[in-house]
Amino acid sequence: MERTYGPLYGRLTSSVLEELDVHLDGPASIVDFGAGCGRLTLPLASAGHRVVAVEPSAGMRTQLREQVARLPGTASQRVRILGSRMRDVVEQDHDVALCVFTVLAYILDEEELEASLSAAARSLRRGGLFLLDVPSESLFQSFDHDDAIMIRHVEIEPLDAFRYTYREHTTLRTPGGIVSYEDAFALRRWSTDQILSGLRRSGFRQRADVSERFEGLGAEYLLMERT
Repeated sequence: MERTYGPLYGRLTSSVLEELDVHLDGPASIVDFGAGCGRLTLPLASAGHRVVAVEPSAGMRTQLREQVARLPGTASQRVRILGSRMRDVVEQDHDVALCVFTVLAYILDEEELEASLSAAARSLRRGGLFLLDVPSESLFQSFDHDDAIMIRHVEIEPLDAFRYTYREHTTLRTPGGIVSYEDAFALRRWSTDQILSGLRRSGFRQRADVSERFEGLGAEYLLMERT
């Protein structure tokens, strides 16, 4: 994953941190929905922020804990890891919530979307900010990657106008031999109007469309404020 998406992920990480710097005067309390292995959680904690890293995947959480343990100084003490779906998070009074890196594409139906956006609203104080991305149709495309270390084949097939099946087969050439990885799961493409409607029902108003900072990253980026 890192070899194929590394440059894009690096740019997205930098852009998120730059956007937050515009709105935060100092250390803040941040909820990182879909934290993964810590691409945002780690630099945020290193910068002095307190981070609740929400990640439903046990494997991802294991890697995240290992990464957090290696943070310098007291940064690791500023990270709390939750094994939870977005909809089930019970947090409150945070300054910022993040939901980027295509997290919304893993939400498959309207009820799940409403519950997840409501959880984001509950996690924030009034006036708290919510930065999220809405993946564009261009991201739901099959692709292949082949280099000296990795061969990766990804098929993304439409099931209907909005839902897709993702299938991946990856082969890694390691010093210890060949390692293969396969995965398959469902994805959904949401329109910006659908997301904005759900956000308003959950108690958000739109502060800005900040997509310009993230140009070329395959999604629309919205900055919302909890009312």
